[in-house]
Amino acid sequence: MPHFHISEINFRPNIVINQDSMPEMPLSEVERYMDWIVGSADGLFLSYNQEAYSVWEGVPQIHVPTVAAQHPGLVRLARETSWSRRGYVEEIYRLGAM
Repeated sequence: MPHFHISEINFRPNIVINQDSMPEMPLSEVERYMDWIVGSADGLFLSYNQEAYSVWEGVPQIHVPTVAAQHPGLVRLARETSWSRRGYVEEIYRLGAM
């Protein structure tokens, strides 16, 4: 589901997965997405994104762990570099009252 449709979800998911998109989103959208995850989901959040820090139009890409660290409702349980995709990181966060 695209990030701009998350407000249409009418249930509390147990698992939220984001792959290959947060670094390319504007920071304001990533923060909105993280706020939604913390306030609307229970269970786990899996982030599988690259950390290339490429600059696009003068702005560096989003560093997902930095944004996640600003959301106290996300507790990182694991962080591993991807063995199948160089430059990618797999992170698992606990959400809510799990």
